[in-house]
This record gives sequence, structure tokens and C-alpha cells, in this order.
Amino acid sequence: MERMPSEEEVLSRMIRGDELAFSSIYRHYHSSLYIYLLRFCKVPSLAEDLVHDVFLKIWEIRARINPSLSFSGYLYRIARNHVFKTIARLATDEQM
Repeated sequence: MERMPSEEEVLSRMIRGDELAFSSIYRHYHSSLYIYLLRFCKVPSLAEDLVHDVFLKIWEIRARINPSLSFSGYLYRIARNHVFKTIARLATDEQM
């Protein structure tokens, strides 16, 4: 039986451009990140869009990820910043 790779190993593969590793990270964090973002925005479709935005950002900046540090902390910080910016932008748009 083959052992499961550690998150650090999967992140290292993702950093090198491995799309399967990225998919694995996406599947692992998607539902918990969705619930986290939904607490802020209260709109399911917006929360889903934000999840996709966050993972797109992760793919784009994957070279800056340090696989030996807490990825979940990094992911949730990016998500929190993104939802706050989005809510602020939407509030500004509604005022116009």
C-alpha cells in the first residue's frame, strides 16, 4: 500500500506546477474555506466565487509559498483579505 503524501510534499509539487497536486489542495480545503467565507459575506454564490478567486490567486503566486510553513494559515489570511476587499468594493459600488 502506497503511503499518502504529506501536505508539504503536495505543496512542493504544486509549486513546481503540478496541476494534480493543486487539485488535491483545492479539494482538501474547498468546503472549509467556503464555510469560512460564507460567515463574512452571507451570500452562498458570492462565497463560492470568492473561493475560486482565492484558489486562482494561490495558483498564480504558488512560487512564493513556503511548503514548510502553515499553508492553512496562509490560505485563510488571503481569503480574509480578499473577502474584506470585496465587501468594501461592493459597498462603495452600492453608494454610487
